[in-house]
Amino acid sequence: MRKKIDPAVAAARGRKASLTRCVNNGERSPDDPDLADADRELAAARIAAHITKVLKEAPPLTRDQRARLAELLKPARDAITAARLAELGDVDGRKAKAAARKAARAARQTETLDGGDTDAA
Repeated sequence: MRKKIDPAVAAARGRKASLTRCVNNGERSPDDPDLADADRELAAARIAAHITKVLKEAPPLTRDQRARLAELLKPARDAITAARLAELGDVDGRKAKAAARKAARAARQTETLDGGDTDAA
């Protein structure tokens, strides 16, 4: 029986393979930014597929457990925010503060949608 591949992983893997063939054929340079993007997309798709699989198999997580797991992603989130702010030219930090407020609102909405804590058993 063949292992079922997540569709997002399959798409990202296909894109990377296509770009790699272009590099091997000399149509693109080895440091092509599209190939680097494809590498990142493939890694993200694999991570997302693994997280989804593990969460489907796990019992419901408590609020503290979800917070601990979210903290593992915080460095990546901070790097993305910094890159976006650099693109926006945020000189005095006003955009950063606005982004932080927006993220806090989104977190509160997500918590509300999750139905709060699952500690009560």
